[in-house]
Amino acid sequence: MKKSAMILSMILVMVCGAYAQELGDGEVEQGSAMSKIMKSSGSLLVRESHYLPALKTTLGEDIECEIMILKNLLSSESKEDLTLGLVLKAKEKYSTKSANIDPDEIEGLLASLELIQSEGLALVTTPSITSPKETGSSIELHYRTKDGMVLGVYESKGKMKYALKVTSTADWAYVSPKGITTLISNLKAALELFVGLHK
Repeated sequence: MKKSAMILSMILVMVCGAYAQELGDGEVEQGSAMSKIMKSSGSLLVRESHYLPALKTTLGEDIECEIMILKNLLSSESKEDLTLGLVLKAKEKYSTKSANIDPDEIEGLLASLELIQSEGLALVTTPSITSPKETGSSIELHYRTKDGMVLGVYESKGKMKYALKVTSTADWAYVSPKGITTLISNLKAALELFVGLHK
């Protein structure tokens, strides 16, 4: 009996270890292409920043926006080797948090923002179910990027409210409607630049 229990526990340890390894591998894959390049060793990078209007927040701590272009001088031979993305930076009390948004994510985020602007209020005020015993409900919309930036939308006093977390460890910043308009404009500018570079 002891021998079979020991074998079973060894199998569990091996299976759990393999599963943990798979989870760890998945987390590595989640980062943006820009983040991976900036963290890579043995590369000499040119980092070119183009500053865009900041996103206005309700508390006055604006979220900085820039288009960043990366080029590895040791491997790049043409403009196809450039890596481009939109960078969002939020200053907090003790640090600055930032997220890199790749061009392939920009289209998805733009499509999501367009859907939110056209149908968002209905989505956050219409529950899928109602329970006779519930005392209330809340509905939120969330969009997450590879770097862990989260855009959240909820309803308050009949209006949509926007909150943005630049990284999973960052504080929530409440973005004004004007800030969301600026974000859409900045995303479009980054996408236009990316398309122009790869013509």
